[in-house]
Amino acid sequence: AKRWLAMLDSYRWIGLALAVLFGTVVLVSASALYVLRRAARHQAALNRSLEQELAERRRLEQELRTVNESLEQRVDQRTQELQRALDEVRESEERYRRLMESANDGILVVRADGGTIEAVNPQIERLFGVPRDQIVGRSFLFPVPNQQVPRHREARGALLRDGHAEMRETELHRADGTSVWVDGS
Repeated sequence: AKRWLAMLDSYRWIGLALAVLFGTVVLVSASALYVLRRAARHQAALNRSLEQELAERRRLEQELRTVNESLEQRVDQRTQELQRALDEVRESEERYRRLMESANDGILVVRADGGTIEAVNPQIERLFGVPRDQIVGRSFLFPVPNQQVPRHREARGALLRDGHAEMRETELHRADGTSVWVDGS
């Protein structure tokens, strides 16, 4: 009987140890399950947040593509408009150049802001006996005799102020010093 009691007593301690061990396993398992469920909920929230961010990013990318296409169309349209305008300017410049070169009268183009000669035609070169490159860039007063300078300045002032001026029978000097009488407007 003592033997049986000692054996039962050792089984009771083994049972108690097994019960404590089982309780610990259950407690650890429950804690792990709690942590896993909490992590799963957190992961699900993160996934929803990422899905929303991705949807917003896709929407913004589409909007950016749309704006980019619109800008490209506007750039293409503006480029075509500028090309047409450039072609028109080139045609206008060519007509101007042909007019200047073929005119029977001498043409002298003077800048409004300073009175510097910008362009001349071949008849002006012949009239003054001076090559074009020695006329362009000079003052419009270079062929004017000193006593005529005030009259020419007045005419230029009237031209700038009123949009027109005339110089009837005015004397100018050629490169060789001889005088030439011209009408100017």
